[in-house]
Amino acid sequence: MGSGRCAPMGAWLGIVGLFMTMGAQAGTVLQDDFEELPYARGWTYEKGSPQEEPWSGDFAAAGSHSLKAAGGQWFSPPFLVKPFQWYRVSFQTRAGKPGLWAALFQDRDNAELPDHYSQFDAGDSWVRHEFCFRAKALARSCRIMLTAAENGVAYFDAFEVRTAERSDVAAWSDAVYATVPPLHVTSPADRWSLLPNTKRMLDEAKPLRVVMLGDSIINDTGSSPWELLVEREWEDTRIEVVTSVRGGTGCWWYREENRVKSYVLDHKPDLLIIGGISQKGDLAAIQAVIDQVRAARPQQEILLMTGPVGFYGDPRRPPPEPKPGVMPSPEYIQKLAALATEQGCGFYDMETLWKAYIGTSEKPYEYFLRDPVHANDRGRAVLARLMESFFKS
Repeated sequence: MGSGRCAPMGAWLGIVGLFMTMGAQAGTVLQDDFEELPYARGWTYEKGSPQEEPWSGDFAAAGSHSLKAAGGQWFSPPFLVKPFQWYRVSFQTRAGKPGLWAALFQDRDNAELPDHYSQFDAGDSWVRHEFCFRAKALARSCRIMLTAAENGVAYFDAFEVRTAERSDVAAWSDAVYATVPPLHVTSPADRWSLLPNTKRMLDEAKPLRVVMLGDSIINDTGSSPWELLVEREWEDTRIEVVTSVRGGTGCWWYREENRVKSYVLDHKPDLLIIGGISQKGDLAAIQAVIDQVRAARPQQEILLMTGPVGFYGDPRRPPPEPKPGVMPSPEYIQKLAALATEQGCGFYDMETLWKAYIGTSEKPYEYFLRDPVHANDRGRAVLARLMESFFKS
């Protein structure tokens, strides 16, 4: 997760007002065609090579200039965001290899929040990309990072960030999902038996706040627009998703130093989801987090999930070398399900469903990933449908 060499946030926020008024269309919060020197407009570049000139006149989608990244990362000027608001980012690229983009969030104290990373596809000619992301629960500002693949070169042009309506984001997700094989999953028949309050709130169209606790896998799952798909199932309902995460982290970390308060209780969830691939098989730690949550909120409903994607790779290929304490086992899944029953928690085995889907997919595993462990937006579209399946009416 890269971070740029940037001016103090107070200085950048002086630029934010400028960019907030530059949009040519309603809803535009940041826009640039890179025809002017990008540094003067608040862009920063973390260079990979001292000799590299990242403002390029070699190629342009329109006009005469574009941004160039070859071993370095571009960072947009920060712009103000509203928590839980969806945004659409669009840009054009000319890149020989797939590259990465990210939305990087800061809170009111300029502390970094969980990010939103994804991938753009390669193309020998200019390709237009559109992505959607949700501002984090505590976010005040955001920057967009653009970078080429390792040992690759990418050019960027026609950049824009706009606010997005929830219905438009759901339609965008549908379009992404249309590029992958369809998912065939049956909702667990008993899924509501231990989550009656969640079901009641959906039935009564009451606002539902969901806190998703875990690692980067939970962040990817939570960053998908799954709640917008569920909202289509339950008329007039509104779901807020809080991704309360730390990379590579499970309940063995959250249980310590009163972290449950800041990562869970302060968000006042109606439903708490605990998941990811970083639990190290430590059921006692998961139990400890459940106990701490329910000591403060006795009626708290909790859903335990296994983690899709992750280190275990493509089920159609020979399994990778085991990673003790990281790669989940069938025994762990069984024990987690038993713990959920014992503690009166819901349970959803995302890992098995993900593996089954990939195992029957005709697409290469890399089609769904931005790196060996994490999903891209095609993978997120699958994760969103898995979540939708659980919460269907």
